[in-house]
Amino acid sequence: MEKSEGVRIEEDKRKMRKQAIPGIFAVMLVILALIATGCVDDGTPNVTPSPKSTPTPVIAYQDSEYLGWIIDTAERIISDQNLIASAAESAERFDCEGVEVYSGMLYDDANKALNEIDQFFISPGLKTSKDDFKLALQNYKQAGYYGEKGARNHDANDLKTSIDYLVTADIHFRKVIKLPYASPSG
Repeated sequence: MEKSEGVRIEEDKRKMRKQAIPGIFAVMLVILALIATGCVDDGTPNVTPSPKSTPTPVIAYQDSEYLGWIIDTAERIISDQNLIASAAESAERFDCEGVEVYSGMLYDDANKALNEIDQFFISPGLKTSKDDFKLALQNYKQAGYYGEKGARNHDANDLKTSIDYLVTADIHFRKVIKLPYASPSG
C-alpha cells in the first residue's frame, strides 16, 4: 500500500511539473508583450459628443490598472507554484511539509485576488478576460486547498485533485492570453 501511494505521488509530481508551470510563464510573457506593444486599451473609450447635445461625460475605465493587477497577481501565483514544484521535486523525498505550506500560500493568494478582482471598472473588451481570470483564480484556490490537505494527510487522491485544478486553472489562463485586447471603438 505504501509503495503504491509513493508511486501515485511521483506520478502527480511529474504531471504538476509538466502541466502547470510552463503555461503560466507563457501567459505572463504574452500579457507583457501586449502591454509593451500598445495593443492594450489605454483605459479611456473614444467618446464623440453630439454637436446638438450637451457633452457626454467620459467614462474612466481602469483597464491599465486591471492589467497591471493581473501581472502582479500572476507573479504571486507563479511564485507559489514554483515553491510547490520545488518542494514536490525534493531530491531526497517528497517534501510534504513544503507542499502543504506553499499550497496554503497559493490558496491565500488566489482567495485575496478573488476578493479584489471586482474592484476594477473595465471596458467591455476585457470582460471575457476578467471572467476567465476569475475562473482561473477559483481553480487555483481549490488547487491550494487540496494540495494543502493532501500534503498534510499524505493523501494521493487529494494531491491528484490539486493537480487537476491546476491544469484547469492553466486552461482558463491560456484563454485570457488568447483574447483580443482592443479599444471598445474597434
